[in-house]
Amino acid sequence: MIPQLIKQAQALLIFLQDSAVFTTSEDGHTYIKQIDFTNLIEILGQKDFQSDWHLHPNVSLHKVCQYNGQILTVSSVLPNQYLLRFDNFSLNVPLPGAVIVHRQSRLWIFAYKGQLSLNSQLYQFPLPNINSDGQVCWGSVSSSNKDTATATMWANFISSKFNYDLSGGKSLSRPNSIVGKLIDISQSLATVYSEQDLVPNGWSLTRILQLINERSSS
Repeated sequence: MIPQLIKQAQALLIFLQDSAVFTTSEDGHTYIKQIDFTNLIEILGQKDFQSDWHLHPNVSLHKVCQYNGQILTVSSVLPNQYLLRFDNFSLNVPLPGAVIVHRQSRLWIFAYKGQLSLNSQLYQFPLPNINSDGQVCWGSVSSSNKDTATATMWANFISSKFNYDLSGGKSLSRPNSIVGKLIDISQSLATVYSEQDLVPNGWSLTRILQLINERSSS
């Protein structure tokens, strides 16, 4: 029974003599983080969101669960500068922090402000080619297969060629065209995306996690 559970597990917390080891697997790779008991007790005792388990230098893992037999993860990416490609031009722009929900070949991307926590309100991510519910529309671009890691999926999306589809409702100052807003930002040489321009979607990180839990247990 125990060997079978270990084989089926998507993540494990292994207790050693003076520490614990957290392991998880994605995209055929195993990621390991060693935690001493003092830090582990602090982690288990805190009620707020944990954001220090990094599966990739740029991506932090927050939750792993199963939904209809499929692995679903919730991760986040800090604000950063990106080179965005369009058909006839490219833009070097800053983008806000992102919450990424990943299930097989599907991605849902939301923006957040400030320090990410359970109480964080989520916003429309300021890019085209993302539906109003946060799901990425890959269009004619072939999305990665179901076993691809979240970090790779994010990298594939952010480096793909964008168009003007689903460009509305992403900016308070340019409600009809987020591409126009991105052009303005690029021309201004801004180094930080203005959080005041983000459009709220009415969801919080807590609500996203609740929905995931409800669907995972149903």
